[in-house]
Amino acid sequence: MGLLVAGGVILVIGMTHVFVGEDLSFLCLSAGEAQRLDSRLVGVVAHDRATLGGMLLASGTVSLLLVLWCFRRGAEWVGRAMMVLGLPAYAAALGVHFWVGYTDWRHLVPALAGCALWATGAMLSRGYLSARR
Repeated sequence: MGLLVAGGVILVIGMTHVFVGEDLSFLCLSAGEAQRLDSRLVGVVAHDRATLGGMLLASGTVSLLLVLWCFRRGAEWVGRAMMVLGLPAYAAALGVHFWVGYTDWRHLVPALAGCALWATGAMLSRGYLSARR
């Protein structure tokens, strides 16, 4: 559900406001200055935000369907699939922020919380998913 909510929020921001306060602080610009800097900049950022939001919505939908229909005792493959899909996604999403120096805590908290929830869910469900039927 967190992926669905996050995807919806990011998608709406990407299609409306584009920049959040943390973005503008990181860039040391106001929204008007960013627009005047290059008329295509806002469009590129909006495109990326809308794409990320849509991808999170799609990932959330697939994850929810997987859990609703396939999460049962002995279905070890579900746990492995969630690990194989989640680990690189969170590593890339968080890693790029640290790589470029965009480490504002208000911007990172939702991703860090999502990663913590994902890891906790994976650990807590491991015994159930690996148990014999």
